[in-house]
Amino acid sequence: MAPLDRLLEWVSPWVKKITPLFLLKGARALEEVEVAQKKFLLV
Repeated sequence: MAPLDRLLEWVSPWVKKITPLFLLKGARALEEVEVAQKKFLLV
């Protein structure tokens, strides 16, 4: 159990740094998909 706790302690800061970047990229990707769908529907 102890090694797992250490691993989580080591990984946690990286996850906190990386997650917002993934969320931002995901949000932008979703926006692009929505825009593409609207263009497709308009055509």
